[in-house]
Amino acid sequence: MLTSAVAALSTVFLDSRNVHDPDVRQLQIMRLIGKMPTIAAYTYRHNLGYPYVYPDNELSYSANFMNMLWKMGEAKYAANAVLSRALDILFILHVDHEQNCSANVMRSVGSSHADLFLATAAAAAALSGPLHGGANEEVPKDARRNQLKG
Repeated sequence: MLTSAVAALSTVFLDSRNVHDPDVRQLQIMRLIGKMPTIAAYTYRHNLGYPYVYPDNELSYSANFMNMLWKMGEAKYAANAVLSRALDILFILHVDHEQNCSANVMRSVGSSHADLFLATAAAAAALSGPLHGGANEEVPKDARRNQLKG
């Protein structure tokens, strides 16, 4: 669902095909970063049979993601500040995790001048394979091992 929804953004934002314009590319990057938590949370909640939760512009990026994932009946979701900060750090750690399978796919598809949404969808598809390499799973394990040592 996530891969298909990200690919579908290419049909919503037709200007994304203008990959040679740096201002357009920057706009698509901001759109993708902004929409990814909503798409991921909607996918998660759909799979559980829960109703969708709309983004709350008063919350931070991570707190809003938690809101869309876990809000149930409460009028206003109150994110745990420690968990929200931990999620911020986890997102930062995941941004810089070298040249794994999905990063390679993103670069390969992007080199054909496909737009950002299609390249990201291809990379997300690569993440679903069992031979991806497990980089994403190792980040929190390494952080936990380092915490226990310290």
